[in-house]
Amino acid sequence: MHGAATFPSTASQAAGLARYTHDHYAILGVPLTATAAQVREAYLQIVRHLHPDSHARSADPESEHIYSRWISPAYSTLSRPTERSSYDAALQLVLARLSTQNLPDHPLVEGLLVCRTLAELDGAYWRIVQRRAGERHCSPRELLAMAADLSQVNLAFLLLRRILADEAAVRREALCVSSPTPAEVPAALPSVAQRHFERGVQFLRRTLPGEAIPCFQECLRLEPEHPQAHACLGVAYLHAAQPRPAREHFRRALSLDPTNALANRFLQAMEAPRARPEPTPTVQSKSVPVAPTQAPGLLQRVLAFFRGRP
Repeated sequence: MHGAATFPSTASQAAGLARYTHDHYAILGVPLTATAAQVREAYLQIVRHLHPDSHARSADPESEHIYSRWISPAYSTLSRPTERSSYDAALQLVLARLSTQNLPDHPLVEGLLVCRTLAELDGAYWRIVQRRAGERHCSPRELLAMAADLSQVNLAFLLLRRILADEAAVRREALCVSSPTPAEVPAALPSVAQRHFERGVQFLRRTLPGEAIPCFQECLRLEPEHPQAHACLGVAYLHAAQPRPAREHFRRALSLDPTNALANRFLQAMEAPRARPEPTPTVQSKSVPVAPTQAPGLLQRVLAFFRGRP
């Protein structure tokens, strides 16, 4: 098993696949499905800029360090079929321990999340890697920044590809069964719905209700009786200052699951009578009445709930 690795760039520390293992593909700027010729071409391009013997220039300590620690081991592994196969198998062992909760939150990953098929995902992944690798310019810091970005893309690609491959396998099995029951046909939907649900939760935690609402709506379109999705959609509507649909989804969540803590908490807060300030006593003194202390607003409690604060 390959040990944990980091790319010490200022943009990202120990991010993506490099958080769990050496990401040889990211440091060379090639996709996980690159051919041997593409690996060699990327390596030679980097060597022209970083290798201490290139262009007969004086040795640069930073370039020498990056070449010896990252570039040379990566090419040594990926250029040898046997070692590359062992390395790819090690990546799959790492992937088996992860879930969609490990999906990186990175701008480059957004283009992968919208893909619905393996073909779409593979094409989007290739384009993202090629575009980002073309921006590296091969200075030491730019190279490490590129590797940090691509390592996050690589992790997202592997996780999403596993999800879509599982869904495709379930659909193939459903087609092979004669006269499937209604319960068997939508067997692939929960995992798709769950992916939209988890993405919506990520947006809520980042205080982006406008992006969260479509995720939860798509989850409920695929799985209408998902109580937690109804509850989270209610929170998103509440955060977007739309109390009426928020209340409807809280009630729907409780009709599906009366013990749903999220819906119970916020519905009770919405329907609780608001405290009214006590009237100022009529006295002849010139003392100024003290305004009653106001409790934290409902919106602040919503944000605190999703940010994990008491």
